[in-house]
Amino acid sequence: MPSWCENRITVTTETEDKMAEVLAALRGPNGPFDFEAIRPAPVVLEHGVRGDRSFEVEGRTVTVERWLERRDGEGTVLEARPFTAAEIVEFRAQPHATLFDWRCAEWGCKWPAQDVDLDDDKKTATLQFDTPWDPPTGIVATLRTRFPDIQVTAFFDTPDLEEAGYY
Repeated sequence: MPSWCENRITVTTETEDKMAEVLAALRGPNGPFDFEAIRPAPVVLEHGVRGDRSFEVEGRTVTVERWLERRDGEGTVLEARPFTAAEIVEFRAQPHATLFDWRCAEWGCKWPAQDVDLDDDKKTATLQFDTPWDPPTGIVATLRTRFPDIQVTAFFDTPDLEEAGYY
């Protein structure tokens, strides 16, 4: 079980239209602050599986160490197949071998935001949420790069570890 990191990110814009644009970029299928919408993981890591598995490919059995597997929300396998040649090239080009490693390096934490609360007053929006162990420094860096004309203030507090601060 992780130590939960409490986060507060405040975004300030010059206009209401700019705030609407920023909030639209933050929103995704997973809510008002969706890390996947902001910085999506590579598909080959998001759905890549490691181990040994055999597949029937063009009439012969092929055993692979990595394959693509998509599941629904209840864990039922919707698709399982060997990586295509292009996906193998994409996977080998990744600097991270697992989705966990990629998220920690690119997002700053291993899971997306939990229990997100958004307070928007048209030119200033405050997001409060939890992440496991660490703040989403990579997500905040992506926002600052994507929207250089907005102000982003980020604060974290991990009470169990007695760590807190602005970044």
